[in-house]
Amino acid sequence: QKQTNDKQYALDTNNNMQTKIAIGVILMGLGLISAQDASCANPLQVGSFNTLQINFAPYRDRRLEATIDYLNTVQDLSILCVQELWDSNQRQEVITGLQGRYPTAHYAPAVASTCNGGCSRNEIDDLRRCIDRSDCGLFSGEFRECVADNCRAQLEGYGAPCVTCLQSGDSIGDIFRNLDDCFSSDTPSNQSACFAYEGQSDNLLLSTQPFDATDVLYFSESPITVTTALYGRLNTAIGTTHVFCTHLLPADLPVFTFENRTNFNQSIQLLEWVNSKVGNSTNDVVMMLGDFNHGPNYWPDNYDYIISQGYVDAYIQAGNRNCTYCDSNPLAMGDTSMIIDHIYLSGAQQVSSSRFATYDQYNLEAINIPFIDYNRIPISDHYGVRASVCAGESSQPGILASQVSVLDNDRFPERDDQSDAGSLIISTALFLVLSILSL
Repeated sequence: QKQTNDKQYALDTNNNMQTKIAIGVILMGLGLISAQDASCANPLQVGSFNTLQINFAPYRDRRLEATIDYLNTVQDLSILCVQELWDSNQRQEVITGLQGRYPTAHYAPAVASTCNGGCSRNEIDDLRRCIDRSDCGLFSGEFRECVADNCRAQLEGYGAPCVTCLQSGDSIGDIFRNLDDCFSSDTPSNQSACFAYEGQSDNLLLSTQPFDATDVLYFSESPITVTTALYGRLNTAIGTTHVFCTHLLPADLPVFTFENRTNFNQSIQLLEWVNSKVGNSTNDVVMMLGDFNHGPNYWPDNYDYIISQGYVDAYIQAGNRNCTYCDSNPLAMGDTSMIIDHIYLSGAQQVSSSRFATYDQYNLEAINIPFIDYNRIPISDHYGVRASVCAGESSQPGILASQVSVLDNDRFPERDDQSDAGSLIISTALFLVLSILSL
């Protein structure tokens, strides 16, 4: 029965597509629409979604199952950029689970990672004394901030290998847990690269049709986790299309030796790489999708920099102002609602754009998550963004950060059985783990 339904869906979709194209050709012949508008009879559907699959995230395995189930119901996307799939087994789960809809998958090979220390004995002992003196409780939700505020002088004097080890360890949740693990008698220049998740990166680029060319960018400034961008080129109904899928690090990631400029530096390197891949193909469509960890009210200068390079954000350009990372989302950390998930376009324009994977579209029963006071939760701390895209430059310039007021209109029904005090330690420990990446 399911195969019959899928075949009927494909037949209906094909018929509808042919009808739209025919109508467009007729109207163009009558002079009622332009050739560019006629090309929009068959827009390309693209999307981006951050899955919240960092280590120890609440309800991680069940949410991954639900994510695969949900994404299989989103039938009209041709290209999907997925983030936070650092675990290679989970990434393969997604590839296998969505293979019927997206037979083409592209991701980055792992980078060799050996976390063999990087800190001298004096650095370890000095930091331990500072943490003890500052009374930074390990199970306090502000532990990271406490260490950063009170021990900044020590941390800013340490080398990058030491700081990276202190914040990564064997997994992303080991921040300062066992300082001795970061001791090494070797000098920093002899240290191997130390990355969380055994050197795996988190992006996955899915497509309904094969790519003509693919590539991977490993960002030169990539503390703690391996940060990448994926590239795929393909011929679509709107022409030659260059697709880039990425997840930039937050600009305020507490890596003290990088002066909080990681996000901006990665934005610059990404655009340089994009230009090198696209070359002089001025008539091609270029799109950059993903969680950029910047937006109109979160490191707006970084967002404006992308816009200043001739891009438009499809979601914002279409008039949307509702957050993609929202304070109202029970899985989100922090108290600011932001638009940080983007579909940046050049040589293209959006016909429409919206969020997806929102609470009202798909949610889960909140079982055994003691610090979440809701009956049901979304499948991630982010909501996806999607757009219908046509060839041709946008008729309006990209909207700058100062022109955008981000909204949070989402509401969640509260849980009947509120968390008791006994779950406090569990909740704060989970908060500590989740907040390591900030977003």
